[in-house]
Amino acid sequence: MSDVTAISAGTFHNLALKADGPVIAWGYDAVELTAVPAAAMSDVTAVAAGLHSLALKADGSVIAWGDNSYGQATVPAAAMSDVTAISAGGGHSLAIRSQPAPAPVFGATSPPALATVSEPYSYTFTASENPTFTVGSGTLPDGLTLSPEGVLSGTPTREDDFTFTAVATGSTRTTAETAPITIKADEVPVFVEDSPPASTSKGVAYAYTFQAVGNSVSYSVTAGTLPAGLTLSPTGVLTGTPTETGSFSFTVLATSDGGLTSESSAHTLRVVADPPPGGNGNGGTGGGATTNPTTGNAGALAATGVDGLPWIAGSVLLLLAAGSALTILSRKRRARLAQELHDA
Repeated sequence: MSDVTAISAGTFHNLALKADGPVIAWGYDAVELTAVPAAAMSDVTAVAAGLHSLALKADGSVIAWGDNSYGQATVPAAAMSDVTAISAGGGHSLAIRSQPAPAPVFGATSPPALATVSEPYSYTFTASENPTFTVGSGTLPDGLTLSPEGVLSGTPTREDDFTFTAVATGSTRTTAETAPITIKADEVPVFVEDSPPASTSKGVAYAYTFQAVGNSVSYSVTAGTLPAGLTLSPTGVLTGTPTETGSFSFTVLATSDGGLTSESSAHTLRVVADPPPGGNGNGGTGGGATTNPTTGNAGALAATGVDGLPWIAGSVLLLLAAGSALTILSRKRRARLAQELHDA
């Protein structure tokens, strides 16, 4: 053999580099240590042997073959260009680059900014350089985890705003970090007060407060129409004085500050012309004004007191007259009885 410019001795085999570029290998071949690939048969500038084989090409790329029990024969992307020197260990490989290894570059998308408590959430980070992913700073939403493969998943368990960064570490230990990411874990509002009075009267004040459990809930009419004169405030207060009669159907929408929504039951509010007798005009009879049975005026007292004096005076006169008649009749009977006794 001649024109050899470099040699390397591995654990079970040997390598020789010839001047015209091919690699020659010999020795124990249990894991194809001497099976030189075609890519290492030309333009090779350096060789290295361990439990595997390495060849450095003129274009700065690395070729590897043989035992790969520890990934030592799997050439990373960073060693595919700009390499100027190589070395092979028992279970690892080394390469020196003329330029720094490129750092991972994150994909253009970002995780959804809103997560729903008690509902599954999933997003996968992507980046170049075959990286592994970790949480850099901050805190993930309770119930979520980030896998080394970049999968952010789980089921949020608590509402709040959570801010964190994700770090991608490339195969050459170069890293990249995202800008701060904020995810709002929010709850769908749940109505707990959703039974407004079903009837009222025109011209009678009406008030009812809708209530839903959730994070900073606001309220609006999402379907149907309220009676003229009634309004629904953002805090859920339905109030006003109806100015028209009829039946009005509507639905209330509860919206959290994160944008999650739920609808109330469908409601129908009937507005009549006058309050019902004995009622207050708001769908019931308790607590309202009463009606005078004599005059028909709400709120007036029944016919008592001074209005009954004539009847009382007449009764007294009648009793006095009857008493006088009885007295006269009694006197006449006693006089007649005395005369009869005298004559006898």
